Amino acid sequence: MQVFEVSGPEMILFETNPVRPLLIYKKGGAVYHCQKSKNGFTGVKFPRSGIYSSNCKIVERGKDIKVKNLPDLPKKDRNFDPERFHIVFNPDLKNTPARIFYEISRCEVGPTFYAYPIQWQQFILLHEKGHLFYSQEMDADLYAVREFMKQGFNYSQAAYAMQNVLRHNKENIQRIEKILNIVTNEN
Repeated sequence: MQVFEVSGPEMILFETNPVRPLLIYKKGGAVYHCQKSKNGFTGVKFPRSGIYSSNCKIVERGKDIKVKNLPDLPKKDRNFDPERFHIVFNPDLKNTPARIFYEISRCEVGPTFYAYPIQWQQFILLHEKGHLFYSQEMDADLYAVREFMKQGFNYSQAAYAMQNVLRHNKENIQRIEKILNIVTNEN
């Protein structure tokens, strides 16, 4: 494991191996990022400072994080208070990592939530927060992608989170494909 420090927003390029996924841990042992690579290099954005470790070699550091064109959002069909958004742990929440009670801006996370990498956790929370403004799953996804990218995270990690968190049924696969098409056409 290679330990490294990030002192501010930074893009880091890792030499990766298609056989073994790239794993990055935040100090304390929580998985920050994981990704299977199809080629020999993977760029990862670190919007927040911290100490990290990785199983792959760093080949380039210091690239600025540039936020690309953000996807447009549809018109809101809800208007609940995002300032009241709060997160509580529910040990009995089993079939989903998180859910929202938008009328009271309460987001519950269950035990499986903490098994996901930090980036995925952030995306899940943004999706749930999106339901304060949107009743449709697709619209909440777009909100989450936009906010995730505004924070400096990779849009590919948003897609990766959706692909690995959502159940693989026809509706969810179509939803992921639509989001990917929207984001990649605008970037």
